[in-house]
Amino acid sequence: MIGFPRLAGRIGAERLIVIGGFAFAGRAFASSLAVEPWQIVVASALGGFGYAFVYVGAVAWIAGAVPRSAQATAIGSCTVEAHACAAAAERCASA
Repeated sequence: MIGFPRLAGRIGAERLIVIGGFAFAGRAFASSLAVEPWQIVVASALGGFGYAFVYVGAVAWIAGAVPRSAQATAIGSCTVEAHACAAAAERCASA
C-alpha cells in the first residue's frame, strides 16, 4: 500500500475506487465458480487488492474534498465504516 497514494495521484482517486469495486466483483464471481479451496484463496487475494484500492482511493478522495481542519475526522470516520462493513460481510459469509 506504500505506492498507492502515488498511484492515486497519477490515475485519480475516483478511478482507484472503481478499479477496487471491479476487483471486489471479480472476487465474488471467482469465488462463486470455485470448486477447490485454493481457488477461493486466489480469489480472496483479488479481494484484498480491491480493498486496498478502495481504501486508498477513498482516503485520497476525502483528503481532496474535505477542508484540512476536518480531514482527520473524515478519514477516521471512513476507516470505521470500512471496518464495520468488512466485519458485517464476514459475519454474513460465515452464516
